[in-house]
Amino acid sequence: MDFSYYAMARYRNRSAINILEETKDRMNYGPEIIHPEFVYLFYQIFHNDPCSYWDEDVCRQTLDGLESLYNAHSSDIDLNYEIMEHFFIGYFTYTQITTVINDLSNISDSQLIKNRMYRLPTYISILEGCLTHLFRFIVLILDQCNADKDFAAHKKLAGLCDILKSNGFEKLVDKIDIDIRNAINHGGVIMTNEGNDLLFRYTKNRNVQTKEFKSSGFDRLIDCIFDTASAVLLGVSQFINNHHNLI
Repeated sequence: MDFSYYAMARYRNRSAINILEETKDRMNYGPEIIHPEFVYLFYQIFHNDPCSYWDEDVCRQTLDGLESLYNAHSSDIDLNYEIMEHFFIGYFTYTQITTVINDLSNISDSQLIKNRMYRLPTYISILEGCLTHLFRFIVLILDQCNADKDFAAHKKLAGLCDILKSNGFEKLVDKIDIDIRNAINHGGVIMTNEGNDLLFRYTKNRNVQTKEFKSSGFDRLIDCIFDTASAVLLGVSQFINNHHNLI
């Protein structure tokens, strides 16, 4: 069963017209049509927590930025295999992260266990499993629209963020903290007060620096970047839906 057929079969009791009207109502700038491949995705984000708390400003800048690129360079944009592969990896990772958040975010027996099992891996998964691929989707389109630039050579999160910031997508990266990502990946996390306090140690400009969070504060950081991921996914999905012929 292909994805289009699954989407239509799964939501056969909710017509595409109803979901289309709901999309326009929820987003205020919804699409004219929704292709069957995206019925499930839009429905999932609108009706599942915490997906439904996407960052409106991020979503709008994602879509507007991509539409501006299309308007100026429509003949150059090709949603080829590599670009779409990044979209699908980002999307399916997003669905897995959503399950993890719903299953583990309410663990309260031990903050130490919650840090190791939920907080730290979830933060990394959102950044590297989801957002890095969605950012790569956008950067590869920017590369197609800028013949004099080699944006495609940038594959790491920090480089992707720099490109997005310098090309009108700065809201997409505002909540991303590369320093914390580096601290987690390089074993620079120290937990004290029975796991209620987290100290992140990282090297920047050849100097060791630190950032400290209460566990509740780090939970809010996870919420912020997940809302960013939801918004970027929604904006990218609407762009693909709007220009289905580019695939």
